[in-house]
Amino acid sequence: MSNVSSPPDITFKTPRLMLRPPNFEDAAGIFRNYAQDDDVTRFLVWQSHETERQTEAFVKYCIDRWASGQEFTWTITLVGSDEPIGMVREGVLRRWIVHPNISSEPRDSLVFAKVRPQMSF
Repeated sequence: MSNVSSPPDITFKTPRLMLRPPNFEDAAGIFRNYAQDDDVTRFLVWQSHETERQTEAFVKYCIDRWASGQEFTWTITLVGSDEPIGMVREGVLRRWIVHPNISSEPRDSLVFAKVRPQMSF
């Protein structure tokens, strides 16, 4: 993503969800809610985090990239809660990454969060 000189509006809100910049306190919730869950990360380009320290390093990376204007990663929470249930990067990541175990063609990059016992798509 090219360097963007100024950040977008700080938060976005729908009747159910809020997107906000990440903060260091998010690491524990991100680790607990999805980053360590093999079911969530199964089809992602990163492996499940084994320790909360790995998640802390990722959150620091997101904060640093935000501060530099290079990338804006949003923490997703339910309205009325500050507990992270997912994250998403600003921008369209179409045909962004190759998953060699699935196909040699670049694929869209998706972010998943396991927030319900059973979800059907």
